[in-house]
Amino acid sequence: MVAVKVVLLLTVYGIAFLALLPFVIKLLVSLERVLASLGALLAALVTLALLGALVAVALYLWYWIAKAFVRRGCKEITITA
Repeated sequence: MVAVKVVLLLTVYGIAFLALLPFVIKLLVSLERVLASLGALLAALVTLALLGALVAVALYLWYWIAKAFVRRGCKEITITA
């Protein structure tokens, strides 16, 4: 049952990520145009750093959501003789 909940959570998270992806790409493209005036190499480095930060935030949020979801679904194991 817990595995089903985790799979459903990952599915919802994946759908939400795909829904927000076009907005993130538009933001990065507009930001890259602004940074391009500083130089191509600097703009590329800043864009890659921002993408890395977005992935790190997404993974951090996913970790805490999944951890809370699994913790709520799991009950303490009791052994009776």
